[in-house]
Amino acid sequence: MPHDPTEPPPQDPTPSELVLLHCDLFAPLPPLTLSDRIAFEWNQSAAYLIGMFFSAAFFSAATEVSQDHVLVVRVVTALIFLGLPTVWWHNRRSANPTLEREGLDVAFPLGDAHPVILQDYVRQSISTALLASEQRGLLTLKRDGTHLAAHFNESARPWPKDSLEDRLRRSRPISVQDLVHDWLADGSNLPWRRASRLMEHSAALRGISATNLTPNAATEYKAEAAKVKVLLEACQTQRPAIWKAMQASIDAALKSRTVPPTTKQVGRMTVPEYNYPEASISSLDAAPAVPAASTEAETPSAPEMKPAGTGFLLVCSLAFLAADAVALFVFHHQNNAQAAALTVLGAFPARLVVGFVSEKKIARRKLLRQSYDLPPEFLQTQTWPQKLSSALAVSALAALPVAIEGPWAAIVPLAFFGVAIGMAQSSKFGAQLSSEIVAARVRALAAAGAPSALPDESEYVELPATAAPCQQQSPLIPNQLTTAHDLPHPTGDIADQLNRWTTRRARLRRLYWLSLGLLVGAYTLLTIGFLSLGDTPWLNQANGFLGPLPFGLLFTLAATGMALYGLRNSDAVEDGQGDSRHAVPAFLIGAWRVNILVQAPFLFTVGIRAGAGAAMHRHPYFVVSAFLLLVLHWVWMERAKSRIMLDLPVPVPRRLVMLRVFGSPSFDDLVTLIGPWRRVGLIEHLEGFDTIGQRGDVQTAVGEGQVDRILAKNWAEVEEQLQQASTGPDAALLFKRHAFQCTNATWREAIQAMLDRDDAVLMDLSSLSVQNQGCAWELGQLLDRVPLERVTLLVNDSTDLDCLRGILDNAARHISPQSPNRTNPTATWHQIRIGGLSQRQPGEDYYAWKRRIDDRLDPMLLTSRLLAAAGSSNPRSTAAAPAIARLGWANRQWWLWLGLLSLSALLSVQLWRSP
Repeated sequence: MPHDPTEPPPQDPTPSELVLLHCDLFAPLPPLTLSDRIAFEWNQSAAYLIGMFFSAAFFSAATEVSQDHVLVVRVVTALIFLGLPTVWWHNRRSANPTLEREGLDVAFPLGDAHPVILQDYVRQSISTALLASEQRGLLTLKRDGTHLAAHFNESARPWPKDSLEDRLRRSRPISVQDLVHDWLADGSNLPWRRASRLMEHSAALRGISATNLTPNAATEYKAEAAKVKVLLEACQTQRPAIWKAMQASIDAALKSRTVPPTTKQVGRMTVPEYNYPEASISSLDAAPAVPAASTEAETPSAPEMKPAGTGFLLVCSLAFLAADAVALFVFHHQNNAQAAALTVLGAFPARLVVGFVSEKKIARRKLLRQSYDLPPEFLQTQTWPQKLSSALAVSALAALPVAIEGPWAAIVPLAFFGVAIGMAQSSKFGAQLSSEIVAARVRALAAAGAPSALPDESEYVELPATAAPCQQQSPLIPNQLTTAHDLPHPTGDIADQLNRWTTRRARLRRLYWLSLGLLVGAYTLLTIGFLSLGDTPWLNQANGFLGPLPFGLLFTLAATGMALYGLRNSDAVEDGQGDSRHAVPAFLIGAWRVNILVQAPFLFTVGIRAGAGAAMHRHPYFVVSAFLLLVLHWVWMERAKSRIMLDLPVPVPRRLVMLRVFGSPSFDDLVTLIGPWRRVGLIEHLEGFDTIGQRGDVQTAVGEGQVDRILAKNWAEVEEQLQQASTGPDAALLFKRHAFQCTNATWREAIQAMLDRDDAVLMDLSSLSVQNQGCAWELGQLLDRVPLERVTLLVNDSTDLDCLRGILDNAARHISPQSPNRTNPTATWHQIRIGGLSQRQPGEDYYAWKRRIDDRLDPMLLTSRLLAAAGSSNPRSTAAAPAIARLGWANRQWWLWLGLLSLSALLSVQLWRSP
C-alpha cells in the first residue's frame, strides 16, 4: 500500500507497535470447534426453521378455512416456506462463523484481514509496553502488597514521543492499575474499544496505521516480533506472580473506566444506549499554543448586551397571543379565558417594573463607575417601544400555560422571568466590577497623599537602603533549592498533628452512621411494640401488604432510603473544602428527630378524634418513651463526640503568613498547596486586586457604595483587621484563612505586623521576573524580621531564578543590624520547587501534563516542612488558644434541640389534658 502523503512517514516500531503489526499473532482468534459451529449455525437458522414450521402447519391446515380461501392460503404459505431458505442462504453467505461467535469480542486494528480478540490484544499491548520499558531500564515492576507498582527511572533513554511506551511513562511511583486508568484519560461505555483506539491513534501519530504501511511491513519485523513474544512468555513462566498481577491490574483499570449504558424504553422493551460523551482521542494530543495576549494594560469591560429589536418583539408577541387563542379554543371546556386575560394584565406591568428596577441598577453601576473614573460599560438600555413590546411578549408567553392548565400555572413562568432577569442584571459582573472599583479607590487614596505605590506586577519597589551594608567579604546568604520529591515525609508529632484531623473525621463519620442506625431502628421497634398491644387508630395504619405499620413511619423510612440511594455516589469530600461524608447522616439524624418531635404531640389529636379510650390510655406511655429515646440518644451521641474530641483534640493553632507576587496566575494553586495547614493553624495574607472581587463582603460593600468599609486605611483599621483573625476552627474543624485589603499608606505596616507575630512564613515567587518584581521589599523584610529557618520560598517554572538571586543579594547587602539572621552563620534561604501550574497548559499534551503533575509539590509534605520550620510557637503570636476538646458548634445546637423538645412536650401535655 503506498504511503499516504497526509500522514507522517512510518518510523521504526516500538515493541507495542510490533504487537499491532502482528496483532493476529499475539491475540489470535481461538480455533472454531464443532460445538461453536453448531451453535453458530443454529443461531443463523433457528428463526427461519421456526418460520418454515409454521408456514408448513398453515399449509396443512388450509382445509379448515373456507373453500374459497384454501388456494390463496396454500399459495402464500408455500411462497413463505420456499422464500425463507432463500433469505437464510443470502444472509448465511455473508456471515463468518469464525468471527460471529457468542462471547467473542473481535477487533480489527489493521483492517478486516487481521481479526483479533479485543481484550487479549489490549492486554498484550499494554503488557508489552511495560515489560519493554522495564527491559530498557525505564521502570521496575514491584509487588506492593496486593498491587503491582511501577517505579520509574528518569535517567534511562526514553521511548519515541507519542508511542504507547512513552505515554505509559510517569515521574513518580504509581500502581499499574492507576497508570492504565490515567492513560485512558476518561470513562467510556466501551473502555476496551477506547483502549484499542488509543493504541491505534498513538501508532498513527508515528506513521504506523492500516493506511500507511507497505504490503510487506509485517514480514519486515518478523524477527523483532518474535523477540517480543519471547519477552512476554519469559514473564509468564519466570515471573508468574508479576504476570498475574499485571493482567489483574489492567483488567481492574479498564473496569474502573467502565460507564454503564443508559436505558431507553422502546415500546415494552428496554434498550441500552451507549451515549456517554467521552473525551475524544485527539483532544489528548498537544494542542497548538494560543498566541500570547498583548502585554499592554487593558481595562476589562463587560460584554455588550444588545437588546432585541422592537419588530422582533412584536412578532413574538403576536405569535404568543395566537398560541393563547388556539389553546383557549382547544381547551374551551376548562373556562380559562378569564384567568389568561388576568395573567396578561398582571404580567404586563410586572415586566415593566422589573425592567425599571433593572435599569435603575444599570444606571447605578454607570454612576458608580463614573465616580471612580472607570471606562463606561456597554450596557444598552431599551427604548420605550422595546419595553412595551417586550412586556407584551412576556405577558402573552406567561398566559399560554394558564390557557392550557389553569390559573395556578401562572406561578412558574412569572417566577422564572422575574428571578432570571433580576439575577442577570444584578450579579453578572459583580466580581469584575468590585475588583475595578477597589483598585480605583486605592489609586485615588494614593493620589490624595499616600507616600508610595502598592506593589503590583508593573512596579518595582526598591529595598530599604537605610541599614548599613554587610562588612563581610561575601555578604550573600546561601540558597538551598529543594525539589518536591526531596522533602521528607512527616514523622512523630508533626505526622500526628496532620493526620489527627483525618482520623477524627473518620471516627465522627462512623459515629454518625451508627447513631442514625440506632435512632431509626430503636424508634421503629418502639412503634411496632406499641402496635402489638392492640388496635391503635391514632397511628393512621396503612393498608395492603404492609399490614399494621403506621403510614408516617413508612413514609419516613421510604424517604430516608431514597435519600441514601440518591446520595450513594455523592462527591462529598474529607478535605474540608466541601461537605463531609458525615454531613448526610447528620442531616438525616436531624430530620428523624424533628419527625419524632412533631409526630408525638399530634398523635393525641388523631386519637381524640377517633374516640378510642384505649389508644388515649397508651398515648402518654408512647410519647414518654419516644422522648426518652431522643434524650438518651442525644446524650449518648454527645458523650461519644466528646470522647473523640478528647482523644483527638484540635491543636493549638499556629499562624502562617502567606506572601506572593501579586498578579501571578498561580493563586488558586497556592491556596490548594497550603490547604492542609488549616488543620493546624490559621493563614493570614493581604488581598490583591486580582482576588479581592471574589469575596462576597466586598461585592456587598461595593453595591452599597461603602468601599472604604473593606479597606484598612490607617493603623487603627489594620489592627482591627488583625484582631478579626479568628483562632477558632470552623464547622469542619479547620482553621480559617484571613485576608484583608490595605491601601498604599498601610500595606507595609500590615505586613510588618503580620511578620512580627507569625509562626511560619510562606512566599510564592511564581511569575517573578525582571518585569514583575513586586516582592522585593517583602523579601528584605523577611531577612530583617524573621529567622530564615521559619521562611519558605516557593518557585516554579515561571520563576526567574537569576532575578531572584539578584534580589536576595541586594537584601543581604542591606540587612538590618537588628536582623535575627545577621549573626546567624547557618541562615539559609529555603527554596522549594513547586513543579509548574496544576492546569494543563496550551500546547501540552495530556500525557506530558500528567508527568509534570507527578513532579508537583505534595501539599502534605509542604505543610510538614512549614510545621517543622515553625518549631515552638512565637511568643508574640496571638494564636495561643487552648486546645479544643469539645465541639462548639454542637454545643450551640444543644439549645435548639432542648427548645424543640420542651415545646413538643408542652404541646403533648396540653393536648392530653383537653380530650
